[in-house]
Amino acid sequence: MRKPPVGFVVYLKRNAAVPLSRMNAPRTVVEHVTKKSGNTVARLDTGELVEFGKLTDIPCSKMVCGKCKWHRKEDDNG
Repeated sequence: MRKPPVGFVVYLKRNAAVPLSRMNAPRTVVEHVTKKSGNTVARLDTGELVEFGKLTDIPCSKMVCGKCKWHRKEDDNG
């Protein structure tokens, strides 16, 4: 996701480091923070600093693309 504006409701994308319970909880972008490395990240209402690429505006539970490793097609065994 590109840089969401402050006040925008976002969700964390699913990955191995994010438990399912944390992933589906909506969060709000509080501010944009520039790190020492020069990268700009989002500060969420929970206090977490998250890269914009790890945010989405659609909860993972509602995505049914069938193409990514988290939403496999029914005929896929793996």
